[in-house]
Amino acid sequence: PGDHILIRCTGLGAVTPSLLEGAAAPGSPPTTVNPVTLTIGAVNVPVDFAGLISGLAGVYQVQATLPAGVPSGPAPFVLTAAGQSSNPVTAVIQ
Repeated sequence: PGDHILIRCTGLGAVTPSLLEGAAAPGSPPTTVNPVTLTIGAVNVPVDFAGLISGLAGVYQVQATLPAGVPSGPAPFVLTAAGQSSNPVTAVIQ
């Protein structure tokens, strides 16, 4: 608990401020328009930031802090934005 995690992904949708399609994100990266949620196992994990990565086009970064109650061992990570959930990705928490 208290450790920070960083997830890089694609497909989180529109950002604000908006960018031209294919344009690299500026130094102050745009954030997602729709809220992004993260679940690890059955635990909701607060998302600290969800937006594009500066200098890259179409690559998002989700930053979160692990709360108490996240089980150790293998667990499925699922991101949800605009009512659409990602496929689960299993990672090991130690």
